[in-house]
Amino acid sequence: MKTRSGKFRGGNRLGFISVMILTLILVVFAGASAVALEGNYEQREVDIWSDGTRLSGDLFYPSNIKKGQKLPAIIMSHGWGGLKSHLNNTYAPYFAEAGYVVLTFDYRGWGESDSRLVLIDEMPEPDSDGEITVTVKAIRQLVDPLDQSEDIINAINFIVGEPIVDPKRIGLWGSSFSGGLVLNVALKDPRVKCITTQVGSMDSSWPNLYYDIKKRNTRGPELFRRLK
Repeated sequence: MKTRSGKFRGGNRLGFISVMILTLILVVFAGASAVALEGNYEQREVDIWSDGTRLSGDLFYPSNIKKGQKLPAIIMSHGWGGLKSHLNNTYAPYFAEAGYVVLTFDYRGWGESDSRLVLIDEMPEPDSDGEITVTVKAIRQLVDPLDQSEDIINAINFIVGEPIVDPKRIGLWGSSFSGGLVLNVALKDPRVKCITTQVGSMDSSWPNLYYDIKKRNTRGPELFRRLK
């Protein structure tokens, strides 16, 4: 796993091998139903706000955490049409028992999260109380990479505010379509210290761009020009 503080040795090949090893580890976790959980973790429901829309999330963490202890955190996001319920059953508890804080969530318009609302009619003038009544369309089950990338960023905004989380040790885990999204987010958000992209769906140039930017530590306008 590549961290922001680390340096590459052996170029992109080493990074590729690291991703493959992590993918194999996660495949093992996928079959973890044969491994009994000891129940040494806690789980609670949370709400995350993303562009004014409520995202439904679940937070997992070790039950034996000590007072004042700060733990590394993993934000897990699913691929095309996937829901947090799958991550909750197959991955998150195992990472929590291993000593991580884990956040799973449904994208806007998916699963238990609220819909993105689109105004249908023209915006009316507010009344004397500043209130308006509008007709909107609820957008659900739409795969929008820009919206979903923003949802991941707002999940980061949420997790760094958790008292038990070390904000300097935030990692992203993405599978399939989200494997590409977490790479995109990591390119733009310096709070992300490591990523795991499992069978990631992405443009073939993205990994090389990721390693090149990490090496040169460049951000901003040049990054966005190269992503186009």
